[in-house]
Amino acid sequence: MGPPNLQRSLYRKTLRLIAGVVRAGTAQVAAARWAEFIPSCVALDRGDDLAVIARKCFERSESSPAALSNGFNFVKEAAGSVFSIEVRALWERIIYSQGCDLVSGIGLMSASFVIAGGDLVPTASVEARAREFSTFIEQLIHKITTNVTQVLNLKSNFKHTRKTLERAHEIVVRVANIHRSDSDAENYTTFSLINESKCSEYILNIILFNVLRNMGFVCILVDSNLHFRWIRVDLADKGSSSSAHAKVLFLSWSYGVKKRKEVEALSITTNTQWFRRVPWDDETRKSVLCELLRRQLSCVYRNSTDFATEKARGSICKEQIMILVM
Repeated sequence: MGPPNLQRSLYRKTLRLIAGVVRAGTAQVAAARWAEFIPSCVALDRGDDLAVIARKCFERSESSPAALSNGFNFVKEAAGSVFSIEVRALWERIIYSQGCDLVSGIGLMSASFVIAGGDLVPTASVEARAREFSTFIEQLIHKITTNVTQVLNLKSNFKHTRKTLERAHEIVVRVANIHRSDSDAENYTTFSLINESKCSEYILNIILFNVLRNMGFVCILVDSNLHFRWIRVDLADKGSSSSAHAKVLFLSWSYGVKKRKEVEALSITTNTQWFRRVPWDDETRKSVLCELLRRQLSCVYRNSTDFATEKARGSICKEQIMILVM
């Protein structure tokens, strides 16, 4: 194949790659990632989209060895980066448009994990898979909340007492019938939850946390230094609506309802203020998701026997952590 034919072949491949990122709604992220391949001789105008930029590049570039080499390098790099570009674009949507929603974040990190590991076809849309995983969690939370409310026969203004909290926890664990497993990287995704009805305490507590909030309990997830995040529940004293007079309890899927000293007896932490209430805002939710990814990453390198899979999953996991800490 002569240089002109090679150039046309590269151009067609480039247009196919561009069409893919446009369909995924990730053109802006792709443009930033691929900008380094634009030859210095190409003049761009404000508003040029990726297809226009590609046309200008190929029109201005001669079929020289250097130009063809740059074209080959671009196609190779672009083809390998489409997946991570879509992941980044979806994270930006969750962070900036969805208030760093925990369920959406878990859905995305789960989809990224299984696609990177080859458990789903490479052409699978990350967005579609992420939506499937997050929808599963949403439906699970709704099912559990409905069951707990019906079994306890709760009214909208029921008393938030320790007894009610303990009973709710008991029903949640029984209804969900999910087993705890913290040993594998899959346990920090929705993948093992769907396929094996098991997942890490970290994810179990996020599910329990959402159920309690749906029931009207005032609660947050506390301390990233513990092995998993405990749920802090503030139970207002009778006759008082002030959180300053609330009775504070802590709850975890596997350990149930505990007082602060009981949690400290179970856990090792250097943070003496681990139990403190913090604003439940975007930054706090982002830190919860980031810590979940770190747990996943530590298990990827600890347990994997497949180097290629380990490398792919570790790479996308690190990239997501960097997105969240930036």
